[in-house]
Amino acid sequence: MSRPCASDHPPRPDSCRLCWLYEHDPAYRALWDGQPGAARSLPCVYLGAVLDRRGCPCPAKWLRRCGVHGTCTVEACKTCGDYEAAE
Repeated sequence: MSRPCASDHPPRPDSCRLCWLYEHDPAYRALWDGQPGAARSLPCVYLGAVLDRRGCPCPAKWLRRCGVHGTCTVEACKTCGDYEAAE
């Protein structure tokens, strides 16, 4: 898809915030392109503290507290139907 407006201006927050968000925020771009949930860059409001790092260096796989499901991982949160972005 293309940027939100058809102007040839550079995507800067002071010239066109919509185009700037489109260029720099994958979640915004996914929503604009009609792919909601395709990219979730913000943490979920229900995602809490790390409970177990599972001996893994990847934070996406660490077990965390979840306000809806009890426990969750960032990896699982990306496809969860209960996901709500923290702003």
